[in-house]
Amino acid sequence: MIKKYYRYCPYASFIFQLFYSFLINVPLFSKGVLSISKIL
Repeated sequence: MIKKYYRYCPYASFIFQLFYSFLINVPLFSKGVLSISKIL
């Protein structure tokens, strides 16, 4: 399924990496926001 997508979109790998990093960064970001709101 992903290989088919690679054929259609040359930027698929870039978008996939971006999306994956976004998924990892969102929980970290929300934790940071919570810690900042606790300090304030």
